[in-house]
Amino acid sequence: MPKSLDSREHLEEVGVPETLPTVEIPKEVKERLDAWQRLFMQSTAWHKFLGVTGVAASTLAAIDFGEKYALAPRLLAALAAVCLAVLGFWQLDRRYQKFVRAWRTLDPVAMKFAYGKATLDELFKAVERGEAIITDFEQELVAHRPAADNEA
Repeated sequence: MPKSLDSREHLEEVGVPETLPTVEIPKEVKERLDAWQRLFMQSTAWHKFLGVTGVAASTLAAIDFGEKYALAPRLLAALAAVCLAVLGFWQLDRRYQKFVRAWRTLDPVAMKFAYGKATLDELFKAVERGEAIITDFEQELVAHRPAADNEA
């Protein structure tokens, strides 16, 4: 029976060690990588929570709860308005995009560095590219604000 190309026996035959040696990623780079991941994951969670809550509250606000709960539709409508206003104000989709793009730029280089396939210089260049991505997003946001906001 032929061996699978990804089986342990095949890997041993072609000289791939059981575990690959690793190099520790510098603390500052690892912290930045973790922070960017945390920020894009938080943005995703908040975006989904506020969106689903806002739409659900809006839908429920249309229900006639009867005289006993006459205040419920107005409270639900207010909740929907707050959720959707925060969703629009925070621009969580843009926040997600800037941090996930920065993270996706750094993560593969960090992984290669950890396995000795990238240099420290390449790792630092990936950090710089990630920071440039974040900066570009923020500058684009400022550039699209009305003139009165830009002068402040």
